[in-house]
Amino acid sequence: MVTAVAACTAYQLKITLLETLPPIWRRFVVPVDITLDRLDRVIQSVMGWEDRHLHQFTIQGLRFMNPRRNLIMLNPFCKIRDERRTKLNTLVSEVGVSFLYEYDFTGGPWRHKVELEKIFGRRINGLKLLAGERDCPPEDCGGPAGYEELLQAVRNGQQPKRKAMIKWLEGYALMSEVFDKDYVRQDLLELEELWFGESR
Repeated sequence: MVTAVAACTAYQLKITLLETLPPIWRRFVVPVDITLDRLDRVIQSVMGWEDRHLHQFTIQGLRFMNPRRNLIMLNPFCKIRDERRTKLNTLVSEVGVSFLYEYDFTGGPWRHKVELEKIFGRRINGLKLLAGERDCPPEDCGGPAGYEELLQAVRNGQQPKRKAMIKWLEGYALMSEVFDKDYVRQDLLELEELWFGESR
């Protein structure tokens, strides 16, 4: 039985980066009434992206973006809604429902499945990272195909593109199996203070 949304305080979400094997995923908790622009910021944090590129949510067949960052919003034929004015619980309210989050339309795209796994009726403050596996790909590495090529190049010294790819990384510590939970939790604490500090 699903808890009534009106009585809920938080959602447990699982986000999985599609087209990567083994999967790169995170499990985290957000307030049910978080706006989509803030959810984007949380996703950037938990996944390890650097917010260099545009993004969009697709939920129930509707697309949501930030009009300040997306000139496509000025196109009257393109029906895109303002993520800053949309709360998550107005679109997603049942366990098992999932939606799409896309990031970096030029170098990717990186497509993520976001699923509502659990609804909390008791009070849960702020943002919480629960679990996750594997490091996020580096920015601008060419989407899932480019990332796989990069991993193969790093692991196989015989591949001809290895030296160029290593140089391109410019010191990036490519540890694909390592997920730094402590770093993410600290970033979420800073977001909590910024967003919720005065109301606590």
